[in-house]
Amino acid sequence: MWSLEERRNRADQVEVFKMIRGLTADPIEKFFEITTDHRTRGHPYKLNRKYCGSSLRYHFFSERVIPRWNALPEEVVRAASVDAFKKGLTNMRRKKM
Repeated sequence: MWSLEERRNRADQVEVFKMIRGLTADPIEKFFEITTDHRTRGHPYKLNRKYCGSSLRYHFFSERVIPRWNALPEEVVRAASVDAFKKGLTNMRRKKM
């Protein structure tokens, strides 16, 4: 059984995936900036974290999802569909258990 925190994290990551693929009404540029520095490890869809001076902003969707998104492996982020992405997240969770 997934905990409430795990379900929220999963929903956040699915929403970012949809934004990157253009499957939502909100464009990704409204919330995030994709890094242009390709010297980093990981997938090519890494998100830049902007400075936030207050703890209130730190808990917004656009801030809390970035570390978890950037930590995803490339094969999960490059999934062909939303269902394949969800399956990749589930497989990652099973490997941790």
